[in-house]
Amino acid sequence: MDGRHAGFLMNFLSKKTHYPELEEPFLDGLLIGAAIEPEVDKDKFARDILRLHRVGSVKRSLLYWSPAIAGASIAAMALLALLQMLTSSSSMKPIRILNGDAAQRMEQPSVQLPEGPAMPIVR
Repeated sequence: MDGRHAGFLMNFLSKKTHYPELEEPFLDGLLIGAAIEPEVDKDKFARDILRLHRVGSVKRSLLYWSPAIAGASIAAMALLALLQMLTSSSSMKPIRILNGDAAQRMEQPSVQLPEGPAMPIVR
């Protein structure tokens, strides 16, 4: 803040009165004095913008294709499991149950309920 603005500020604060016609140019002067112009390297700026564009496009394509990639990997694993079952089933020896005899069905015992008065049905 230069001397002119500092003097105005001290005078303004000491009177404690409101002068809208003086306030606006004062604030404009402060804003002009406080404005900071960033120094930007134009080549770096262009590289950063292109990088952001590439990263965004790769991210969008991954979001689009990820369900298809996941489905294809599951289908590939199922296909490999099927091929493994088909090729290994011929090399397995048959399992013998009950010394080569066919499995026999066992009779289930019948349940005997005690005789007694019938239970009333409540409706």
